[in-house]
Amino acid sequence: MACSSLTPSSQPTKGDTAAHCEIDAKKICEAVKDLRSVRNTGYADTQSQQEQNLNPTSTWTHTLSTPDKTDIEVTCDINVRHHRVVYARTVRGVTLSTNDVDYLHNQGFCTNVE
Repeated sequence: MACSSLTPSSQPTKGDTAAHCEIDAKKICEAVKDLRSVRNTGYADTQSQQEQNLNPTSTWTHTLSTPDKTDIEVTCDINVRHHRVVYARTVRGVTLSTNDVDYLHNQGFCTNVE
C-alpha cells in the first residue's frame, strides 16, 4: 500500500507542519468497496452479479472529496470473490488544508494519529 505525505495549511505549501495526514488509501478503499455499481437501470448489482460480471480482481479508481473540495484520488485493487482490498494507493499527492486534515483524521483515513 502506498501512502503520500500531505501537509495542511491555509495556503498550499510543501513544508512540514505539526498536524499532517499520511493518507491510508487502503482504509478509503475498504470504505468504498461495498458500493455497488448502478447501471442505466438505476438498480444496484448484487454481489453474485458483480462476481459474474467482473474479473476476480478488479481495479477501481475512487475520488474522495473533502468538505474543502480537495479531491483525493485512490486506486483500489479489489478481490471481488473474497470481497477484500488486495492493494491500494493514492494516485498523486495533494496539498491539504487544516480542515482537510481534520476531516481525514475524523474519518480514520490517516495512518498517523496524533
